[in-house]
Amino acid sequence: MTVKHSVVWAIVLVAALSLVWIPGARAQEISPSVTVMDQEIQDGKVVIAQVVAAQDGWIVIHTQKDGGIGPVIGYAPVSAGTNTNVAVE
Repeated sequence: MTVKHSVVWAIVLVAALSLVWIPGARAQEISPSVTVMDQEIQDGKVVIAQVVAAQDGWIVIHTQKDGGIGPVIGYAPVSAGTNTNVAVE
């Protein structure tokens, strides 16, 4: 697996885990999601095409390590609702 694919895999996994509905939180009609594409890291950044979040939070990118989640290599804030072209250093 290349670094490019590892980064995309890590983005999807972490984003899915971090956008899960938290018990006790107010019910939202928003379905959290992350939309990504294979891409090269350009100017030290990757751009997440779309992040839909139920509440303000963060999108976090990890490397892949031994088939699982590795260290954090970048993160960016997201607002509740639809966020487009989120640049993560």
